[in-house]
Amino acid sequence: MPDFRLPRTDEHVAILGRNGSGKTQFAAWMLSERAAGQVWIILNTKGDELLDSIPHAMDYAISDRIPRSPGIYVARPIIGDKKDAELLDAFYRKIWERQNTGVFVDEGYVSTGLRWFRANLTQGRSRRIPMMILAQRPVWLDRFVWSEASHYAAFDLNLEDDRDTANKMIPGYKHVKLPRFHSVWHDVKADLTIGLTPAPDAETILQRFRDLAPVRRRAI
Repeated sequence: MPDFRLPRTDEHVAILGRNGSGKTQFAAWMLSERAAGQVWIILNTKGDELLDSIPHAMDYAISDRIPRSPGIYVARPIIGDKKDAELLDAFYRKIWERQNTGVFVDEGYVSTGLRWFRANLTQGRSRRIPMMILAQRPVWLDRFVWSEASHYAAFDLNLEDDRDTANKMIPGYKHVKLPRFHSVWHDVKADLTIGLTPAPDAETILQRFRDLAPVRRRAI
């Protein structure tokens, strides 16, 4: 089987799948494998329990300044109206200005069309802003997610138009019958498409985050 490689720190990932397909657990595992030594901010708009359980993660509000100390930061913004969307776009602008910051977006649809979301997608490689964008309905996803992602992972999707959309980015996806929690992975640069088995279980992922936490040394 061809080799699977994790995304580099300057690469974006799009992760697609219906509710309950396994995409969030896969994304959390991938984050646990690439988060060391960098600030990563999770936008947990849906209150996912696994994301809220990450050990040593720090609470964060999108109105705050962008953190400078490496680690996992979890924000839980409510995006319900134009004012909320403007606050979210202002957050993305701060990310763009700060640079060297990873962003995990648990539902890409809420950011679709935002100016600074797109700026981070299109300029994120040179500014070291890796993004992980999750989506239940890829047909609604901002087109710049598609054009700028270096990797795609697609789990089971219910609707035909979503499967058609995923198939445009992941060759042959529409014709694959995926077992539960399995996915199809496409590496754009390598032009490589492979099937992936399920991500590790939640406790294994959480232990990986524990292992990444900085060791606190007692002063002597």
